[in-house]
Amino acid sequence: MLVTGAAGLLGRAVLEALAGRGVAVTALDRVDPGDLPADRVVVGDAGDTDLVRRALTDVDAVIHLAAIPAPTLDTPLAVFGGNTRATFAVLHEAAAVGVRRAVVASSMSVLGLAWAQVPLRPRYLPVDTRHPLQVSDPYALSKQTDEATAAMVARRHGMAVTALRFPFLGGASRLAHRADEFRTDPGSGALELWAYLHTADAATACLLGLTAPPAGAHVLFVAAPETLAPYPTEDLLAAFLPEVPVRARFPGRAVPVALEPAQRLLGFTAAHTVPLGSRAYPVGQGSRGGTGMTMVETQPPWAARDGLRITGVRAIVTAPEATLVVVRVDTSEAGLYGLGCATFTQRATAVAATVEHLAELVIGRHPADIEDITRMVHLSSYWRNGPVLNNALSGLDMALWDIAGKRAGAPVYELLGGRVRAAVPIYLHASGATIGDTIDHAHSLIGQGLRHVRLQTGGPGVGTYGAPGTPGGYPDAPYPDGWDVEHYLAATPKLFAAARDALGDEVSLLHDVHSRLTVKQALVLCRSLEPYRLFFVEDPIAPEHYDRLPELRAAAAVPIAAGEQLGSVGDAARLVTAGGVDLLRLHISAIGGLTPARKLTALCELAGVRTAWHSPADVSPVGMAANLALDVSSHAFGIQEGHVYAEAVHEVFPGTLRPVNGYLTPSDAPGWGIDLDERAAAKYPPQHYGHERWSTRIRRPDGALEPP
Repeated sequence: MLVTGAAGLLGRAVLEALAGRGVAVTALDRVDPGDLPADRVVVGDAGDTDLVRRALTDVDAVIHLAAIPAPTLDTPLAVFGGNTRATFAVLHEAAAVGVRRAVVASSMSVLGLAWAQVPLRPRYLPVDTRHPLQVSDPYALSKQTDEATAAMVARRHGMAVTALRFPFLGGASRLAHRADEFRTDPGSGALELWAYLHTADAATACLLGLTAPPAGAHVLFVAAPETLAPYPTEDLLAAFLPEVPVRARFPGRAVPVALEPAQRLLGFTAAHTVPLGSRAYPVGQGSRGGTGMTMVETQPPWAARDGLRITGVRAIVTAPEATLVVVRVDTSEAGLYGLGCATFTQRATAVAATVEHLAELVIGRHPADIEDITRMVHLSSYWRNGPVLNNALSGLDMALWDIAGKRAGAPVYELLGGRVRAAVPIYLHASGATIGDTIDHAHSLIGQGLRHVRLQTGGPGVGTYGAPGTPGGYPDAPYPDGWDVEHYLAATPKLFAAARDALGDEVSLLHDVHSRLTVKQALVLCRSLEPYRLFFVEDPIAPEHYDRLPELRAAAAVPIAAGEQLGSVGDAARLVTAGGVDLLRLHISAIGGLTPARKLTALCELAGVRTAWHSPADVSPVGMAANLALDVSSHAFGIQEGHVYAEAVHEVFPGTLRPVNGYLTPSDAPGWGIDLDERAAAKYPPQHYGHERWSTRIRRPDGALEPP
């Protein structure tokens, strides 16, 4: 089997489905991400006939998915020319080598409605394959041409070719995000007919497409049987497409697309649907700023001083670098909205689903009631805390602070008491496969103005944290790629001895153990590092043993920073009051956002503990802005972890800060000073299981799992 576009959203789903069936697969894509479940990967352009011919070796069926999937992603010529050339090359070359079956990914956009720059409407509903095409953009034209190419190849060569007209595709998180958009603004989905399909179902449709009747070209719509909007379809049609003739009834949320031919020819019915329920939508109301459903019980027993209200809450999940979750809170004032970080990158889908649930609790509330709203949401779940619930709460909390700053015309740090420092010193991470490589990297960072540098170096096996390890480091062990604690305890002091000698005494050095040691092992390490005067040792023991941190801190002179994995304000407060840390280091969205973090910051100042907020790639630029608001407004500040975001992050989040000479300076713009371009965000769908694919390989040489 040849699958083109194999590294894309649908391509991966098809590869996984084929792997589950034991089918030998050749994957073709412009890039090889290195993790495709295929027997052979061919890298190059699907429009290159020589390359396609090589990829077709020993292939007896083709699933052709490679395409530029929207007219906005390249020039019109590149979109049309690239898509149609690839389809012709793949089908023509496949027929030439005797392939008798193929599936081609078409799109509902072939109707011409979705990307039209002038108002277009369906001629009738439900749309079917006899519906006239009103092509007005290069992507729709490319899909029309692809379908014509499929028909030509079927007639000329006798190949059975099935063109599947797919709607909006996605996994659970992407579909939940789209559903939130339609909940808030259902009119935005009218020209897509609110249709969708889970990628797993789309992969199933591709496989079933190879079972179509043995000759001829077949064009079929495939979609979930219900729309992705939480309103009755007939209400939506009356509100947004009232002039379109309707030829059938659409009970409940039935999608206005003819799905029966795919059911009849392929036996295809979508197995995955998004459970949204259904509520009446007032005809003639048009596009709304929220669900419009105010829960009376969640309103406060006092009158708001003005008419401003929360009208919508939704999660945006995007992965321009790491997978990020950001919550947007809309208000009844045009253009006034807030953004909040809710990033738990390893469980982004769960956070997004929680945001959808809590949205109903706060619609209709005044956004100024931050304390009451966040406490209500926190207490209302009964079972409280944990990174999923708290990250969802954080997204709401930070978004409300963003709105507060925008209403005041001031950056959030001014609402916290104003600045106590001009800018915030940061540390960045130096790493390498060897001690020498790590020190070279540190020299490079120091040359950029950094005066605080975290050092991590590689070692045998693939489990080394923060630096590249060496696969097969223990060739005679049951698990050759294992991570060995004794090697780590011996190698780490050597790293810092060499670093002090090479870097001098002026730079502050840091190290992250990443929670892998017992208390005794941590004590051995901390004492061995004392001669090198570290700024801190981070997370020397696992959070399950934080009650032993005061003991460890008392027995070793090296400062201890901990708290990154905590999901409770109370647990964080106890670290401070029990004397367990010199620096409190939290992922502040995991404890509920800015509101609890500012209270812990005040506690740290009173207790003589400093702060060192967590902020690598999996903290969004909004989360980093919240960290900086605390940093510049508190005397408890110790150091700030920094990150140089990829350029794609700057594209998605205009206003993202850049370090200069080892410092970050917060924006003076109202609120966080960070925006979110949702069109850009949609170009970078979330990538799931990346962390798990790494963490599940971290084992000792004897095969026992270690904390990641």
